[in-house]
Amino acid sequence: MVSNFYLVSNFFRQYNLFHNPYGFNAKIIIADASIVDKKVISQHLEKSSIEPDQIYYRGVNSEILPLSATNFEFNQKPAKIINTNSYPSKNLTVKYQIFLETKKFTESLYKEKTNNLTSRLQQAIISDINRILAYPENKQVIVYIQDKSHLQDLITQPEETNTEFTENKDYLQIHSNNSEADKQKIKEYENHVKIIFMTASGSRGLSFPKARHILVDIPRFNIEANLMEIIRVIYRGRSEFFENGEKITNDDKDKFLTFYLWEEVIFDDEKEAELSLQEKILNVVNLLLLLKAAIMTTIKGYGNINIGNHRYLIIPIGGKSVSSVGETFSGKMKNLITLLDKEYKINYKSKILLEVSDKLKSLLGKTDFLLKWIDKNPKNNPVSYLNI
Repeated sequence: MVSNFYLVSNFFRQYNLFHNPYGFNAKIIIADASIVDKKVISQHLEKSSIEPDQIYYRGVNSEILPLSATNFEFNQKPAKIINTNSYPSKNLTVKYQIFLETKKFTESLYKEKTNNLTSRLQQAIISDINRILAYPENKQVIVYIQDKSHLQDLITQPEETNTEFTENKDYLQIHSNNSEADKQKIKEYENHVKIIFMTASGSRGLSFPKARHILVDIPRFNIEANLMEIIRVIYRGRSEFFENGEKITNDDKDKFLTFYLWEEVIFDDEKEAELSLQEKILNVVNLLLLLKAAIMTTIKGYGNINIGNHRYLIIPIGGKSVSSVGETFSGKMKNLITLLDKEYKINYKSKILLEVSDKLKSLLGKTDFLLKWIDKNPKNNPVSYLNI
């Protein structure tokens, strides 16, 4: 969204649309549910410098109206922010499931692939899915897991135990590696399947109005970016659908969010076990406070943090970067290997993907790449490759 904004802004400057002499009243409209504050808009968009993923926050001293319009100045030009705080449901129930496992550190700890904790998590999600779909009024459930390997493991479990559990009939899986043919299938079956498995990048721009239950496995990495994606995902079950020729909406019915968070507590000495557990629990509580405040900021305009009953505006937002026009051969090969590895995690039965990836790694591991900047003018100083 940020890069598109700068392209549109440059287009306006190029054709003098900000002060058009022919009477055209041109406007730039940015629609983004994440950015709900004028100070955040100015801080995030006025400068085009590179920024990492981050979380904006500030205290709120007054009541924020559900619908408001505020005039302000952006890049020395008049601007207006129209803010709507809401959630498409009659009532919203939020549930948290926390999984903790303590382990003593040993040399073989990370060599042994113990999946006890993730297995418990997956069983809990499957149990919740079965419980939800046992009620006829629940037509669909959305399951969000950012880790593609965990997502595939979750899909595989009911596939192995239930021959009736088939893709495009019972479920859809939506991720960034969906092909154009996959996207057509998603469009065709989106209102027929019962379960939508998705990651963040694959779900953008999609809505599943039949879903009243959204299950979210909270990622424990890149928390700034993933909090932003969670905010978007919880709005995926909205809009209208047709059933027997009748237009129906669930936006006036109760909806339910379930969050899952799992953590491992690793300790070296028995005496340190309790302290390690307390630190991990504190991390979990901090993350859940941040999550709830970010969700409430989108729904209500601010979130309450009970320490002193303070109100905070919490806005997780994506970073800004400069996209590269050209790409080196080595860069293309690296991206290809990464995609092969990701695809193998999804389609683990396709051994050829793993074989091609391993062969490429072996081949490129025997290759040396030498980068040179050649300047025919000997008077010029050497130029750093990184600056280019």
